[in-house]
Order: sequence, then C-alpha cells, then structure tokens
Amino acid sequence: IMGKTNVPEWALGSNTFNPIYGATVNPYNLAKTVGGSSGGAAAALASHMLPVADGSDFAGSIRNPAAFCNVYGLRPTAGMVPFWPSDELFMQQFAIEGPLGRTVKDVAMLLSIQAGQDDRAPLSVNVDASIFTGSLEADMKGKKIAWMGDWNGYFAMDPGVIDVCKANLKTFTDLGCEVVEDVPDFDPAELWDTWLTLRAWIIGNYLGQYYADPALRPLMKEPAQWEVQRSFGLASDRVFDASMARTRWHGAVNDFFGKYDFALAPTAQVFPFDVTTPYPTVVGGREMETYHQWMGVVLPWSLAGTPVMNLPAGFSADGLPMGMQLIGKRQSELAVLQMARAYADWLSQQTGQVISRADGSSA
Repeated sequence: IMGKTNVPEWALGSNTFNPIYGATVNPYNLAKTVGGSSGGAAAALASHMLPVADGSDFAGSIRNPAAFCNVYGLRPTAGMVPFWPSDELFMQQFAIEGPLGRTVKDVAMLLSIQAGQDDRAPLSVNVDASIFTGSLEADMKGKKIAWMGDWNGYFAMDPGVIDVCKANLKTFTDLGCEVVEDVPDFDPAELWDTWLTLRAWIIGNYLGQYYADPALRPLMKEPAQWEVQRSFGLASDRVFDASMARTRWHGAVNDFFGKYDFALAPTAQVFPFDVTTPYPTVVGGREMETYHQWMGVVLPWSLAGTPVMNLPAGFSADGLPMGMQLIGKRQSELAVLQMARAYADWLSQQTGQVISRADGSSA
C-alpha cells in the first residue's frame, strides 16, 4: 500500500471532503471539486501521484471523479471484482470496486489483478482475468451504438455538457460505428424511485447503528442522516416492489442491447463546481430534490449492473473536464475496453496528442 487517498464521509456524495482531511481539489482548477467518492484516487492520477488507482462505485463514485479529472475509470459488471470483506454479501449489489488509470491499457491491467471468482464472495463472477492483459486492439467497424444524451430531456443538464459529449460522436462514426439516438423502453422516473428506495434501504441499514447512538448521530453529515431516516419508513413490500422494478429494468436493458453493442451518455450533468459547495441544488434551471440527484444520469447503469467506463470527453469553455459513459452488456468488459482503446487511439491520431504514462513513455 502506497498510501490512502481522500474520500467523502461514508463515501456519500460526489464531492470529496470530510472534517478530518478537508477537501480534495481538482488538478485542473484548484477552486473546483474533484467529484467523488473516489475523488482522491482520480486527483492523484491526474496529478501523476499514482500510475493507477482503485475505487468503488455505488452512484458514479468511479465514473464521476474520472470525468472531472480527465482520466479513465471503469465500473465493472456486478460480481466481476469480488465484493469482500463485508458483513453482508447477498443484498448489497451496488458498491462495485474497479480500476482507474490515465490510459485504457493501465485500467485493463489493474482489472486483471482485481477481477475473478473468490469463494469468499458468493456473487463473484468466474472469469479468466488474464484476458485483460492482452492486446486491446480490435476492429470496431459495424458496431452499433446508442447515444442517449439527456434521455429525451428527463435529466437536467447544465449548458455545454451535451455539446462537449456530442462532439465526440464523430470519433465513433470515424471508427466505422453506427451511432443512433435512442433510449431504453423504460420510464426513467420509475428508475429514480427504485434507486431512492433501494439505496436508502441499504445505506440506512449499514449506518443505522451509528444513527441510533445519541453520541454519534450529531457527528454524521446530513446526507447520511437523511438516508437512515428514509430507511425507517420503508415497508418490506415497497422494497420488494423496487426489486421487481429493477428486474423489469434488467429485461429492458437486455432488449436494448439486443439492438446495440454499446450505449453512450454523459457521465455527469454539471461541470466541476466550486469545491466549497457540498452539492449542486440547481442544474439546468431545475431544482434538485436530493443531494445526489445531479448525478442521476449514472444511476440506471448502477441498477443494471452492466460495465460502464468513463471516457474523457473534453473541456468546457473555461477548461473544466467532462466525461462520457461507455456502457456495455453484462460481462463485456473486454469489449468495452477495446472500444475505449479504439476511441483513445483515434483521438490521439486526430489531435496529435500523446497520452503520457507515469514512467514517461507514451501509449
């Protein structure tokens, strides 16, 4: 272990600050947030403190900081990286551990170490992780990609986010892919309600013991207390209904990937915001209902359990990074990495930019 990187308290919220170590700032603008919860990991990568970093992603906690720091980050298929140790190994299927890196190859190499079946993790996937150490070069001609954008206006977006992401769609068509604007046949509002229920049920039970202690409750930050309070009012039938909705969503995702090889969406709905702001309360002119609604665009894929990789997408007019989610079918990590590598190589060829490694060599 080389050292620990900073996270928000209880890893809640996509802004990395806590009362012990303070706030982690963005290497591209020291007045802005690095995102979270794996914000320290992404900042360390972007500033070349580390060659690779591991993170965990419940609600975008790998994808969001990777986007805000202009690096790559992969949330693997649920079970691809064994979830252990934990007091509960069956109900919790959302906090997924995965790799971050400055190059796609570095992400793949770290995944080759993290991934694989483990008897201590009953939901882990039996995969030969050595496949991630080989060449990632592959012909992408003929691949069909769905561009989801803001899901027909459902997700509020700050000005410029969609434009930065859409500018990269030509890269995929240049690679020989067919890009079609489409979304899954599912109500995103139902996904949001499903998400709120299952997240409160899981986090509330994890943190309930601290909330119940009068001496510890005041020390918990407001979002943590809010999650516990929400869990108190959840009847068992409501949790079961949410699980059935997630099951229907799984079916809709399967149908969607019957038509497409990959999907694309923005990684965040805002550019990196002021580090002293705990979380955005207004996005694109719309009031946010919760501390994490501004990250709603990542939540469908947390619920689906599919592999999702942040691709650096470019910068705002004032130089703030944004990313794009590359989403694949379950257990298609290799295909996602191959597409990401093709994307990165094509951009390098077109712009003349060379992605530098930590050791000074080039990719």
